[in-house]
Amino acid sequence: MKEKITTSATESINVKSVIRFLFWLVIIGMTFYFIVAHIVGYSTNGIPKYFGPTLMNAKVWFYLHMAGGATAILIGPLQFWKTFRIKYVQLHRTLGKIYIIGSIVSVLCLVRIFLFSLRFGWSPNAPSQITVTTLWFLSTIAAWWTIKRKNIKAHRQFMARSYLFAFYFVAVRMIDYSWENFLGLSKKDNVYLANSDWFVWVVPFIILEMYQSWWPVAKVDYAAKGKAS
Repeated sequence: MKEKITTSATESINVKSVIRFLFWLVIIGMTFYFIVAHIVGYSTNGIPKYFGPTLMNAKVWFYLHMAGGATAILIGPLQFWKTFRIKYVQLHRTLGKIYIIGSIVSVLCLVRIFLFSLRFGWSPNAPSQITVTTLWFLSTIAAWWTIKRKNIKAHRQFMARSYLFAFYFVAVRMIDYSWENFLGLSKKDNVYLANSDWFVWVVPFIILEMYQSWWPVAKVDYAAKGKAS
């Protein structure tokens, strides 16, 4: 009986490890695609013309936003790697500080870009972008606040939320590309643009909250009922 339980537990751990590996493989793949297709693309082809002709007009804010966001997105996977956290504690802390700085710089620059872009009208995806950017900022500050209070569990949860909101800027470009090329939808359609923008971060956020908040409670309740029966 004990051998069966041990085997079952081992198989469960292996399945979790494979799923975790595939998950991060997809995340890293999407990240590098984003860097090559967009960040490098902006460097070689230039940024959109509506940012204006002068550097200080809006371009500098765009470049800082991209630099801060790319830094946070690239650092994120390392911060969630358990072996790395344990083996390189000091480096983990240093990268965490860089992640926070990069996130805050990216968000603040994006606020400036939003204000600048208002002269061109209100975009249908603006409510989603404002919401996710605000949540990115708040969850990053919360992650810093909780680790200062030595609340590691809450820190990890807020870091996961922060990274999800940061990754929105990668995922939204991927979903736009997929929906345009495979479903024939157009970004010129305001309804599509608004719905895809909400979908790309709200659905993952719900899944994340179920995983790290609801599921642990459900497991405890299930285990308690099992012992009672």
